[in-house]
Amino acid sequence: MPSVSYMNGFSSVCAPFAVVQTNYDGSDCIDEIMGEFDKMSDEPACQGRPVPVYSVRGTLGFIEVDLVYLYMLGGVPMILDPGIVLRSAENGQIDEIQTTGRLITGLFTRDNDKVFSIGYVDDPCDAYAYAVEFTRHNVPVPDTHLSADLVNSYIVANPDTMMRVGTIQNPGGTVFDVYAIGPTESAMFRPDKDYMGGDVNSENDIDGTRGKIEVLLCGGNPDIVCIGSVCSADGWVFNVWVPNERGYVDCGTHMIEQGDIPADVLYVDSEELAQAYIMYDDKLRADESDANGETADDDEDDTDVPDFDYEEYYSEEAERREKAAQ
Repeated sequence: MPSVSYMNGFSSVCAPFAVVQTNYDGSDCIDEIMGEFDKMSDEPACQGRPVPVYSVRGTLGFIEVDLVYLYMLGGVPMILDPGIVLRSAENGQIDEIQTTGRLITGLFTRDNDKVFSIGYVDDPCDAYAYAVEFTRHNVPVPDTHLSADLVNSYIVANPDTMMRVGTIQNPGGTVFDVYAIGPTESAMFRPDKDYMGGDVNSENDIDGTRGKIEVLLCGGNPDIVCIGSVCSADGWVFNVWVPNERGYVDCGTHMIEQGDIPADVLYVDSEELAQAYIMYDDKLRADESDANGETADDDEDDTDVPDFDYEEYYSEEAERREKAAQ
């Protein structure tokens, strides 16, 4: 169904079409979606009209559907993320989860998983100022003894225990989260080095770092960055992502600050989201039946096309409003 804002007459903008992309043929969802974004950015019908993009992936019983919107506004390609994912549940039902989907996560983490050790401080409160001063005058150098994969995995698994003290962002360039870690983590992240940490008063402290706080930079040069969020007329909060280029970041940030992004044209169509899940689930079940030598029921409903006629609805709605205005 159309959004509440459209039905109440708050908006006259509707998406020209929707995009459903899957990894059914083994394709990379991120590359496929970025190809669609490139085509839509040059399409006049998409200018100023948010286009819903449904990214479906997985196997039978383990399906996920992400929803994002491509919104070309004022020459800035924005990716709007409402933070909703449909996911298969263990009981055979479908769970609606409030989280960032794998599409946004994949775009943000590409070339953005580097880890650098930049030195030590005596107090965690000094870590951020130290990192800012360091990055002003130095280029971080990889530590061959530090396992970046282990650090990133540990951060994901323990978001509440790792002490993130701030973020250093160069608009259009690098983005680094700054972490202050103790001797235990320092030793754990160096599996091939005899790094014991220990007491600052230890007589065997040869390198002068035992017991101090290590400062790590985690990040890199992501494809996209989040510049803020907007709230739709229906109450949905959309995180706004733009390509990591200085012009897009500055212009998009200014649009959010000035309130230039029309909130009444943004909505989440729950029926279309569920339909994308059902379409893929039906396709996988049909493949399984074919593999087992079974044939589908000829009278089975065709679920490949939504049964809601948007064009007819919009035409009738326009006529009704025109008559009411006379």
